[in-house]
Amino acid sequence: MSEEIVEFDGSEVTKELRKLQVRGYNLAEVNMQLAQILHVMVEDKFENEGPGWQPFADSTLRRRRHSKSPKLLQDSGDMVGSLTPFGDPEYAEVFTNKAYARYHLEGDGVPQRDFFDIDVPKALEMFDEILTTEIARGR
Repeated sequence: MSEEIVEFDGSEVTKELRKLQVRGYNLAEVNMQLAQILHVMVEDKFENEGPGWQPFADSTLRRRRHSKSPKLLQDSGDMVGSLTPFGDPEYAEVFTNKAYARYHLEGDGVPQRDFFDIDVPKALEMFDEILTTEIARGR
């Protein structure tokens, strides 16, 4: 699976976060807020079926002709329902425990539909807003 790694100079942010930690501020709470943002962004990928996701093949649509509105990757809702946000003092993430998710993420035998491919600049902007608010509150 390919990973998107976002690199930026976070030394100033890290310095401010360490100040908050020294004051006894619980960074797990901030990271949980960040994880919730990631969670919503990933759920939006399911709701919007992309962008960039290959639509159903005609053969798939014929098999699902009795379905009122078939949605990509949402037959049972198990995968989208398994998305779990997590934050602790060190990091924030959203994950799924569904082993078959990797086939969709990697496009292994099925069209690739990477639901973790979020709008990174938008996420960083939202993270910045949360961190700025929390840093200001911690002073």
